[in-house]
Amino acid sequence: MRNITMTLVLAALLVFTGCDLFSYNEVQDPNNPTVEAVTSGATAGQLVNLATGLESRHRTYANAGSNYQALVGVFGREMYAIFNSDPNFWRRWVQTTTPNAENDPTFFAGIFRTYTAPYNAIAQANLILTAVDNTDAISDTEKNGYRGYANTIKGFQYLIPLQTQYRDQGDRSPSGSIRIDVDDFLNPGPFRSYDDALSDIRDILDQGYAQLQNSGTSLHFADGLSSGFDGFATAAGMAELNRAIAARAALYAEDWQGVLDALDDSFIDFTATPASMNIGGYHVFQGPPDTFNPMFWTPNQASTQILMVHPDILADTTAGDGRISKFFERNDPVVFTGESTYQFMHQVQLFNSNDSPIPFIRNEELLLMYAEASARESNFLDALDGINAVRNAWGLGDYAGPVTEADLIDEIVYQRKYSLYGEGHRWIDMRRLDRLNQIDTSLDGGRVPLYISRPLDEINWENRN
Repeated sequence: MRNITMTLVLAALLVFTGCDLFSYNEVQDPNNPTVEAVTSGATAGQLVNLATGLESRHRTYANAGSNYQALVGVFGREMYAIFNSDPNFWRRWVQTTTPNAENDPTFFAGIFRTYTAPYNAIAQANLILTAVDNTDAISDTEKNGYRGYANTIKGFQYLIPLQTQYRDQGDRSPSGSIRIDVDDFLNPGPFRSYDDALSDIRDILDQGYAQLQNSGTSLHFADGLSSGFDGFATAAGMAELNRAIAARAALYAEDWQGVLDALDDSFIDFTATPASMNIGGYHVFQGPPDTFNPMFWTPNQASTQILMVHPDILADTTAGDGRISKFFERNDPVVFTGESTYQFMHQVQLFNSNDSPIPFIRNEELLLMYAEASARESNFLDALDGINAVRNAWGLGDYAGPVTEADLIDEIVYQRKYSLYGEGHRWIDMRRLDRLNQIDTSLDGGRVPLYISRPLDEINWENRN
């Protein structure tokens, strides 16, 4: 396995303090180049290091037990974060405390993974774009490979704060969205409306796709990428990955033909096997000196910090569904004492080991996006192709219910519930489909937030400027 450099050149280049996106401390490191050095005459080796650093930044939202997937998984009541060492995880994430997520600009363990971490990755991508514009160390064709890769990761990362800052179906004003222009982080652009920000993100992804198509066949930095990009470390492969992310953005925009067009140029595969479902891009975890997969717990582990399966997920499973392997039944319950006492028997088991990679986009999602977009376009036979590929891969027969748009969407929502379990989609799906009231909060007595408050540093910045 290729090594992903975690002690990065970038650590000396972009050092942010706390969760403040727009302030930094200058660090003088005699072993690494300065920002000025890589933005005005970077060497070929420095450019590879920057690309490797972007992969590391790309992973940050998924790091630690309090990661993005766990947070939004609790919002969507896929799971519960049983962190007995600090019950605030339970209370604040299930929203039984005040202030709530929407009006708490210091929202507990949420701001960094959903806001600062993505913007740090975006800043790294912008650094690459500036560096390749100001170097003669590589050819113009090779520069396009860097640009396409940087814009592909930028597009992915922008979707994280966009979806967690999104207000509701009726509020698409600037107050309900994010900044896109952050090239100069001391002079950022304005907040864009949800629709405008999403359009900007799609433009970034399209730009990256065009650049990759003009980058030859190989990528100059391919050997610097980890095994998480296996299958995508060529210009053609990275372009397919770009289109998969573009399909997700088009889904959020409710541009159904745009979803289908993007998927046509992606890595979508209708082979109905578990191996096909798991084709995709991954975040790699290698253990010391790197970190471990933060969402793996040893079965039956006695732990004060663990993710347990929400009872509604268990109650709604279909007999024979191979995806139930994501839920491990323990010998002894995990007991949590908060406002009341709860006993949980099933822990989340998405991964087989502490160095298993975490996916950031997979073929299974592409198939279900294909099915949803096809159903919306009244191409019901195509929708069934996507649905049945997923069902058959996990040991279920073909869909046998009514074939109307509404019924197929219900089936797709159900399949996404188990196919994409724990990957950060359920809460977003239920909100974009106006089904948040279907999320079961009866066990915890909490509420499902619509969004996460803008961070305090952003609020202060706006007030001062």
